[in-house]
Amino acid sequence: MSSFLLNQGVDHLWMGLYCFGLDRSQCFWDDDSGSATFFANFAGGSPNIGIGKCMYFWTSNGQWASGDCGQNLPYVCELPPTMPDATCQYNYNNHCYFPMKGSSVSEAIATCDQLCATLASVHSPGENRYIASISPKEDTLLGGIASPGGYVWMDGSPVDYNNDDMYPSDYKNGPFISMNPGTGDFFANDGSKTKMFMCKRPAGEPCDTSRPLNSSYPAFTSSSRCLNPGLIMAPAIISSPNYPNDYPADVFCTWGVSAPNGGHRLRLTFNAFNTEKNDDIVRVYDGDSDRAPLIGVYSDGPFKPWTVYTTGPSIYITFLSDKYYTFSGFTSFITPVF
Repeated sequence: MSSFLLNQGVDHLWMGLYCFGLDRSQCFWDDDSGSATFFANFAGGSPNIGIGKCMYFWTSNGQWASGDCGQNLPYVCELPPTMPDATCQYNYNNHCYFPMKGSSVSEAIATCDQLCATLASVHSPGENRYIASISPKEDTLLGGIASPGGYVWMDGSPVDYNNDDMYPSDYKNGPFISMNPGTGDFFANDGSKTKMFMCKRPAGEPCDTSRPLNSSYPAFTSSSRCLNPGLIMAPAIISSPNYPNDYPADVFCTWGVSAPNGGHRLRLTFNAFNTEKNDDIVRVYDGDSDRAPLIGVYSDGPFKPWTVYTTGPSIYITFLSDKYYTFSGFTSFITPVF
C-alpha cells in the first residue's frame, strides 16, 4: 500500500485507529475489530495522546504516528469484498439490501419474500452502519424477534452482533426489532407503526421478481393458549401459557401452524426455553398432527436459541407439564422459508 500511496503523492494518511492512552492495548480500530495489542507498527514516541488521539499512516516507512484529529489529511475507506449483482442497488459484503416503505409486519415479510429475501439480520458493526446509512431517517424494521432472553433473527442466522438499546423489560413494547438509523441502536416494538423495513438476500443468486406478490400472508399471529382450534397461519409467535411468567402445572397444549400458501417449508426458532427436565416436555412434529414424523423432544434449560426446519408446509407442537414444579417455559417464532 505504501508504494501505491507514494505514487499518488500521498505522504500521510488517516488510519481507523484511535488511542485513549499511551499503551497499544488502549488503541482501538474503528471497525470494532479490537485493539492494536497483537499487531502494531507505531513510530517512536507514539502513541502520544498529548499530540492527538487519532493515528495516521506514514507512507514513506509504513509506521503509525499520533496526530491532531482536527487536521486535514487524506483517507481511504475500506469495504469488504462482495459479489457483483446487477439486480440490487445496495450491495455490501455479498448481500443485497432493499430499503422499503412501511407496511404491516406480515406485508413486509411478504414483500421481502417476493424479492427472494428476508427481513434483514445484522452481523457486524460495519453491516449495522451500512444499513443505517441507506435507511431514510425513519425507524426501520429488521428481522429480529425479541423476548426477555434477548432476540433471534427470523432468517435463522446466529445472533453474533448486538447493538440493542433495550432493558430486559423492553420486550414488553412488542416482539419486533427495529433500528434507529440516527444512532444504529436496536429497539423492541409492536410493529404497528412500521414506516420502513429492510430486506436482505445473498448477492448473485437468481430471483424471479416477476412472481406475483403473495398477498395471502395473514396478520401476524401470537398465541400462548392451549388447545388452539384449527390451524394458526405463519408467521407466528408460539409461547407457553403465561410466558414469560411460569406456566401452570398439569397442562397439555397443542399448536398447529401452516404456511399461508402451502408452498413453503417452515422454520421454527426457539428464542428462549426453560422447562422442568424430563417432566415438562415440548414435542415438535414435521406435519399437521402428532402422527407426523417427530422432529424433536425438548425439556430442561435454560437453552440458547436454536432452530429446526420442516420438510413441508405444516408443523405441530405439543407441550405437557406435570403436576409439580413450573418454570418460565418457552417462546418461539415460526416463519415460512423457501
